[in-house]
Amino acid sequence: MDIRPRIPGSSLLVLVVENIGQTPARDVRITVDPPLETTLGAERAAILARAVGRPIATLPPKRRLPFVMDVSHRLYNSDLPLVYEFRIEAVGPFGPIEPLVYTVDLEALKESALDTDSPEWSAHLIAGHLEKSAAAHKSQSQSIKLLTQQLQVVMQQQATRDESPTGSTGEPDSALLQVPTQPLGDGFQ
Repeated sequence: MDIRPRIPGSSLLVLVVENIGQTPARDVRITVDPPLETTLGAERAAILARAVGRPIATLPPKRRLPFVMDVSHRLYNSDLPLVYEFRIEAVGPFGPIEPLVYTVDLEALKESALDTDSPEWSAHLIAGHLEKSAAAHKSQSQSIKLLTQQLQVVMQQQATRDESPTGSTGEPDSALLQVPTQPLGDGFQ
């Protein structure tokens, strides 16, 4: 049992029921004092109450059951409890195990540094940079398309002027002929 960030660096707190042992745990029963509370509403509170209130018939080794509990900044800015005492009772391969009783103190988590050196946090940052880069590329593509359209209009106007009896050579400036007249693709269309 634990309450921790969903992934390192995340502000989403999850209640995690997990069998860290090497054998299945049977008839797992969890109690918590005080009852779990959340700023995410009565429905979320009911889900958390069911998560710790119902017996788990079998919890295989390494099985992890996460339940969304709260968003850290909302929880820390509320008057809800931040310290919970958990009691876990279960049956192991050789009969009932001694009850585990321990305290989860979210005040300690609040004051701890975020684990921003994790691969999960790095991937989160990279995804943010990629979104910004894609937006910049899209904006650049739109600007180039608009510029191309404006150049085409100028070239048509110059060609029309040059075809008139008062025009000079009848050909557009050589510099304008070198400008591509098709919009450049950006891969985001």
